[in-house]
Amino acid sequence: MIPELNYPSNHFKQAAEEALTGFSATEPWMGQALYALARATESRHICAVGVYLGHTTIWLALAAQQTGGVLVAIDHNADYLDKTRARLEAAGLLGSVELVQGDAVAAFQQRKERFDFTYLDADHSYDGLERIFRAAWLRTRDKGLMCLHDTNYSPVCAESEWLALHFPHAVRLLGGCGPTPHGPISRGLGLIQVVK
Repeated sequence: MIPELNYPSNHFKQAAEEALTGFSATEPWMGQALYALARATESRHICAVGVYLGHTTIWLALAAQQTGGVLVAIDHNADYLDKTRARLEAAGLLGSVELVQGDAVAAFQQRKERFDFTYLDADHSYDGLERIFRAAWLRTRDKGLMCLHDTNYSPVCAESEWLALHFPHAVRLLGGCGPTPHGPISRGLGLIQVVK
């Protein structure tokens, strides 16, 4: 049995549910799972690459707000960022978020801070994910947490296997690779503790 989602307010619930369309509709628990991970690791400097319609962004923004930190949300798509901005504002979370439009690798190279928590859900090609992963790794602090979404999606699955080969002590895949039934983390979530 899947538990009920806990929403902190009606405004938050409405914004989060509006963002649950398309692919996101298959896994409304992903946002809450990321929120729980960010809070459990007391992450103040959080980064999300790929906002789509803002569902996971809203949950990570809540974690940033509650830890007194900030979420840096990066996406190349202006329309996605505009929709996410409106949802963050409706949920009362816009003040805890810096929205960045552009290439993720370039955005990471321009940052000075090291992130406690980095979530990657953008380019799903093997080469694209590897580029973004390498840039994110450099900007994530030692002992920080990196999360990869869609580890059941073929190119990401191949990348996850590459990560497991090169970082066997660090990679934990929830949902694993290959087909799985729809469930709370049906598309897969890779968890990596950064060790430098």
